[in-house]
Amino acid sequence: MEAPTQPAIGGVGGKIVRAPMRMLSAEDEVFKAMARHMEMAGLADRRASMEGLKGKAKADRIADLLNNPPDDMLEKAFDYARYVTFQRPLAGLPQTISTATQRHPWLKLIVPFVRTPTNLLKFAAERSPLAPLLKEWRADVVAGGARRDLALARAMVGTGFGMWMADLARQGVITGAPPSDKNKERILRADGWQPYSVKIGNKYVGYSRVDPIALTLSTAADLATKADGMNERQLEQYPALLVASIIKSMGDKTWLSGLSDFMDAYNDPMREGPRYVRNLVASSVIPAASAQLARTIDPVRRDSRSLPDELMARLPGLSQRLPAQTDIWGQPMTTQRLGPDLLSPVTTTERRNDPVNAAMLALGSTATAFPKFHMVNGKRVDYTPQEYATLSALAGQKAHDWIAALIKGPGWASKDAGTQAKLIKKSIDTARRDVRAGGGKGLFGRPSLPQAANDPWAAFSDAPASH
Repeated sequence: MEAPTQPAIGGVGGKIVRAPMRMLSAEDEVFKAMARHMEMAGLADRRASMEGLKGKAKADRIADLLNNPPDDMLEKAFDYARYVTFQRPLAGLPQTISTATQRHPWLKLIVPFVRTPTNLLKFAAERSPLAPLLKEWRADVVAGGARRDLALARAMVGTGFGMWMADLARQGVITGAPPSDKNKERILRADGWQPYSVKIGNKYVGYSRVDPIALTLSTAADLATKADGMNERQLEQYPALLVASIIKSMGDKTWLSGLSDFMDAYNDPMREGPRYVRNLVASSVIPAASAQLARTIDPVRRDSRSLPDELMARLPGLSQRLPAQTDIWGQPMTTQRLGPDLLSPVTTTERRNDPVNAAMLALGSTATAFPKFHMVNGKRVDYTPQEYATLSALAGQKAHDWIAALIKGPGWASKDAGTQAKLIKKSIDTARRDVRAGGGKGLFGRPSLPQAANDPWAAFSDAPASH
């Protein structure tokens, strides 16, 4: 809804369909009206001061300007209202893209919005060291006077704020993009860690939907923490990884998710293409309000691998029929929100402080996902979603209990880090093999879970060297 157009659907049905956009437009106008009055008051005060007026004479002059504003003041006030609501007209490449989406409506499926995202990015850039790259900022500096002062103030205050956020990120208060190591990310998420969040006590509160401040927060956090835990080879690629994480944080925005998903499907059509088509069709058939209500009723993340699954996941009452997505320990993954689930865009998680996760992170242990297939006579056989959910939950819980018994047992502290890491990996591998085998016989031809629960070291005492 970037330009007024003739309603495509008439009558009462059209009014219902357009109701969300009408509500957003009304909200927009409220903030524009507030911004106009703010700017008018500032311009009137500034003009009266420049005229050398003081006391009652200045107050009377301000009142007169507000009641009978000249055209130049009105123009500046309306421009400021568009600026703070990210609705300034576009120019250059963004305008070309916006025009293309108007001429070819199917492009709206990929890039539904152009003007607001462009202005959001500019707004954040003006408040960062990147400000000189914007021609609008340079024009304000060259103009001098109040325009120059405001432009410099935005860049300086925004940069200072970003430096403060970077320091908080180093302290663990602010989180940025997920680590490039997917295995490490799985362990962190299993322990309740959440990217793009502020840590308050033992809870992570997401900030990714609070733009444009979120862009400053995520960039500062990535600058401060992206290099943590990297090996020498990764450090050589640090600039590229940093840029990639910043681009990913923007790709996660709702207003760029369509383009981000399309690019993923374009770059990897065999893997991401079917998922992109399923999501596109499902979101076109079932409105977002229904999907939001379904997530409110059922906060568990569901595993959907087909179009019928995607449709079910967006329907209240039917999503529960799909198997749950699980973390590495077989626990269902949920989405909790700050405030009313139906209205809040802010996600939250609780840090578990699990000793098993802490030990694995300290050792740099890997946490690969449970395989979605098994081999039968040299041929790959994929698990059904329900089979995968059941097996991954059983294997994850068994491995977690096994490792917990190991790190609490006598002799664990005396082992060197390399041995500890190998034992953790063997615990995970053995638990998965035991579950895949049906649970009756373990890898070594015995009931492995009961024995491991009583004597966690016994599972490895007679293990073949190849294992």
